[in-house]
Amino acid sequence: MSDLNISIRLLTKLSTYKVAATPLEAVRACHPHLSLPEIARLWSRIKLLSEWRECLEQLWPTYQLRWNRELEVTLEKLVLTPRAFQDWCTQKQVGAQDLSPLRSVSNPEAFALVLLAIGHSVLSKNLGIQVLEWTDRVGPHGCACGRSHAKI
Repeated sequence: MSDLNISIRLLTKLSTYKVAATPLEAVRACHPHLSLPEIARLWSRIKLLSEWRECLEQLWPTYQLRWNRELEVTLEKLVLTPRAFQDWCTQKQVGAQDLSPLRSVSNPEAFALVLLAIGHSVLSKNLGIQVLEWTDRVGPHGCACGRSHAKI
């Protein structure tokens, strides 16, 4: 995905020279499979680019996703998580539904230590998601403070 920063600008330019019909076709040709964190990082960079406006809604079916408000919130929160956690999500093939506990967290940065621990762990996908769910219920510092006190 590190290539993707360069690729976005390059592929947008290539589409203007008709090497590819749209920037999305160029991205799809270079990156036929993207993980959820990679899609989140891509989306966060292209969502406001005018060159992408016409083909942005085709991004979701291209990568077997259905756009809705829950996906949007998941992607917004996911790009704020530590890179180690994002890499863990990629390695474990974590999906948007798996990250539902992340959607209810009002401040993902407050959970950075837990997310880093998951990211640097050898936890299975199921155990990592359970830790995320547990942290969402009790708070990042282990107190039984619940979701209403998730801001720190």
